[in-house]
Amino acid sequence: MKKGSMSAIINLWENAEELAPITRTRPIGMLPFGGRYRLLDFSLSNVANADIQNVMIAMPTSGRSVQDHLRSGQDWNLDTIQAALYTSPYNDLSLVSEKKRESLKNHYYDNEVLFLEKANTEFTILTGARDVTNIDLHDVLEHHQQSDADISVAYKKYPIDQVTPNMPIVIQDGNGMATEVKRAQDCELTDPVAVSVNVAIFNTQTLIALFKRANELGYMDNMDAVINDAVENQTVSGYEYTGFHRRIETIKSYVDSNMAMLDLANYQTLFAPERPIYTKTKQGAPTRLGETAHVVESAFASGSEILGTVNRSLLSRSIQVAAGAEIDDSIVMQGVQVGRNTVVKHAIIDKNVQLGEGLSIIGTPDAPIIIGKNQKIMQQSEVLND
Repeated sequence: MKKGSMSAIINLWENAEELAPITRTRPIGMLPFGGRYRLLDFSLSNVANADIQNVMIAMPTSGRSVQDHLRSGQDWNLDTIQAALYTSPYNDLSLVSEKKRESLKNHYYDNEVLFLEKANTEFTILTGARDVTNIDLHDVLEHHQQSDADISVAYKKYPIDQVTPNMPIVIQDGNGMATEVKRAQDCELTDPVAVSVNVAIFNTQTLIALFKRANELGYMDNMDAVINDAVENQTVSGYEYTGFHRRIETIKSYVDSNMAMLDLANYQTLFAPERPIYTKTKQGAPTRLGETAHVVESAFASGSEILGTVNRSLLSRSIQVAAGAEIDDSIVMQGVQVGRNTVVKHAIIDKNVQLGEGLSIIGTPDAPIIIGKNQKIMQQSEVLND
């Protein structure tokens, strides 16, 4: 591996229970965002824009969609002779035998230790995919070096009324040093609240020692839990991030975060030209709007044909919307077909769904209706919320 100042580990092993069913066949990092991107693209782009050449992706149980998206890493400049993109399978303890579990007991973090030792960089970024940011990791590194801390954790200040119970809160002392990371529901909050954006930088030797210690103790948990525990025992500095941030925890937060992209100010902040967001390239014709199309405040990827009405919605690639069809306040994923006079409102339509004519697919702002992947629905009686 190339010796440089920073490496990165992107942890895709994230709790997705409250995002079912759209995470039933994909990890959180593979959820579409903004019509064109995947959530993983933001963490990978943050890494690429910081010229980090050694990257490890800690994979979920099923990594097929991740591998298909990453390919060689070319779209993030990680396929050069100097670069190294590694994928490492995580061991889901709920799926392994007791014998296998016992064999992992003191070796659970071996892959992370091996990666860090071979990368041989002074600092390591640890991040996930559920937090959407465009963060300058060079600036985080500069802060970390000036702080003389073992770890620096990035946070964004939120008004207290925007904090949800499961948000991770960075507890700080009077000198701006972090002492704990706890869920909001377990904290006494004061306004404004320092919400973790799930980006941390470590002195690499500190991180190696943490993983080795976890192995020695037989600790087998998501690596985020290892890190949160370590905050109480290390010198940890807080770095304030002031850019766009959304945390994807629930179906509602997923929808709201996507819809935020229809606000030009949000879009311009997240997609800052000085730090581009990259994604898997796919060649295709531009989306065609027919004579009967009517579009209001919506975003489209390429390769679609729109003959109906689309209002305040985000549509991915290769979507067919027939004349008379209406899509409002919805997220429509790749390869969907919407028949004539069908109404889709407050909905998430997953990949490759076929909707027949004259259907009503209607949810509410707080409880959008979800149509799972690959369904073919031709009659109203077949409309079931996943």
